[in-house]
Amino acid sequence: MKKFDKWILFPIAVPVGILFCFSLTHNFIPVFWWEKVSFYIAIVLGFLISITVFRYQFKVWLPRNKIKKYSFKWCLNIFLVFFAAPLMGTLASFHALSVGIGKVENALFGEPETYKIYNSTVNEVSNSRAWCHLYLEPIEFNDRYSSYKFCIEDMELSSLVNSVNVKIKERVSSLGRKAIDWELINFKTREDEINGYVLFRFDIETDGTPTNIKVIYEHPKGIFTKEALRAIKKWKFKVKVVDGKPVKQYGMKYKLDFVLDE
Repeated sequence: MKKFDKWILFPIAVPVGILFCFSLTHNFIPVFWWEKVSFYIAIVLGFLISITVFRYQFKVWLPRNKIKKYSFKWCLNIFLVFFAAPLMGTLASFHALSVGIGKVENALFGEPETYKIYNSTVNEVSNSRAWCHLYLEPIEFNDRYSSYKFCIEDMELSSLVNSVNVKIKERVSSLGRKAIDWELINFKTREDEINGYVLFRFDIETDGTPTNIKVIYEHPKGIFTKEALRAIKKWKFKVKVVDGKPVKQYGMKYKLDFVLDE
């Protein structure tokens, strides 16, 4: 390995990797000027990391493995060197600088913790690989690359709630603010969709419990479903008796109406 490659790999790539791992949280928001400076520095670091990848791939790996020009592996390396490496190097460097270094500076020089209340939206993610499928994000920071995100998928939060005030205990420094603790206050519901219904199809077991519950129709879509499912799973239905013995009932339908006062 050349001195140039060692100079890039150890003093730059290794600290960037460590800081990037340290930055993989959603409890820090860098100030705007530091986020902007981090972006420009990240472009330079991403370029230097890409040079190292280029030199290794075309000076060492391809000749050593005798990869033919224009073969699949050769084309894959072209993509890696000229597209993936610059992009990933820049993004990792940006996150490592803006959040990673910001968190270190905040821990060392941050002011004493203070409380602040943020109005936050409830966001739902359907991707199965997402870090959290239901989280809160302050409206004040919705347009920022890095923002507070608080996972609430383990909480019994009504689907009628579309925004919440979050009381956050945070430590502020010159490079950003970090959330230390938080709690939910002042729930706000969807005022424009206060009536609706959910139509179910399910089976009734011999003890009256509903099973194989399916939603046939819902109006408005996605508003009352979670609450309706939570309710119907706790219910007991009238058992059908034939020749003195309870029997299972299949394909039963039930309409659950929601009428909320304004």
